[in-house]
Amino acid sequence: MPLKPLGRPPYLLPTEIEQDDVVEIIEKPWIVPAEKTKWGKERGKAVVKVLRTSLIRTWTMNNTTWDKLIQAFGEDPDFWLNKKVLIKKEIRNVSGVDKEVLFGKPHHEPQQKLGSNSPESPDAHWASLSPEQKTALLASLKPQA
Repeated sequence: MPLKPLGRPPYLLPTEIEQDDVVEIIEKPWIVPAEKTKWGKERGKAVVKVLRTSLIRTWTMNNTTWDKLIQAFGEDPDFWLNKKVLIKKEIRNVSGVDKEVLFGKPHHEPQQKLGSNSPESPDAHWASLSPEQKTALLASLKPQA
């Protein structure tokens, strides 16, 4: 049986993220109890993959991000798997020190623009039909008596 790591991947750092990077949640998120955190407050965590670099990291989310993702993905951790999150970096004052903080929001792929490889218009398709094909098509659309 092959060996596997027993710990979680290293923590996600702001220096590893560029503005508007997208991460994918690759393991179910979990909540760390308040008594086990640095600040005595519950924290949400998830293992993510930074799509730009393929880095696998453990992300401790701030409450703002966690709440936005709960609203978008729901309370069931199974529904978070393979979801994408857009990351914004902002400077915030944390305990009297200005620090880079990561904020996330659900990422939705932009819709694809219709281009030259889009299906031809119905008018163009009609024009390409032979007279026999047009007659057969029209006959098939007439209501039956």
